[in-house]
Amino acid sequence: MRTLEVNGEIFEVTTPKNSNVQRYVDLLTAIPRNIRECYVRPSVYKVEIYEYWKEWFHSLSQYDDVTFKQFNGVTSYNGFQFTIGGLLEVGQREYIVVITKAHNRLIEVVS
Repeated sequence: MRTLEVNGEIFEVTTPKNSNVQRYVDLLTAIPRNIRECYVRPSVYKVEIYEYWKEWFHSLSQYDDVTFKQFNGVTSYNGFQFTIGGLLEVGQREYIVVITKAHNRLIEVVS
């Protein structure tokens, strides 16, 4: 699997076989969701993870060849774990960012 380092974090890069433009548009028009909107009393650990990635996204404006598009915050969650999402551009390619407990992924946007 191809990997890419962005601002000190390693991401698995995937390219879907089918178009994912609609998913990109959905994320682009979504209202970002804060961790406290998802959990009544989030653990300190959950809050730290959320805040780390929020700051990471916003620091991309200072990173070479990377354009920050959008931080979507929490894109899905259950009682135990959550997924953070966003959009960014590396070089001339646009990516959907998916961060889970087990993986950091960049999913290339294909039409």
